[in-house]
Amino acid sequence: MQQGTIACYDRALEINPRDAMAWNNKGIAEEMLNRTQEAISSYKNCLGLASGRDAALIAHIRERLEELEGKHLN
Repeated sequence: MQQGTIACYDRALEINPRDAMAWNNKGIAEEMLNRTQEAISSYKNCLGLASGRDAALIAHIRERLEELEGKHLN
């Protein structure tokens, strides 16, 4: 995965900053590039925008945040 992938998500989020899936996907890309703090931020943005019907997405984001924030503190 390259930096260009994140640039694509940044562009998508310029168009629609309330796109929860774009925030999630950006977080995944940042995580794969070991950009932990940025991934945490993207996941938190996703969590703030995800609706109640996105229960699986919300559960996934909470799991990722728990793991990443634990790593970030160590």
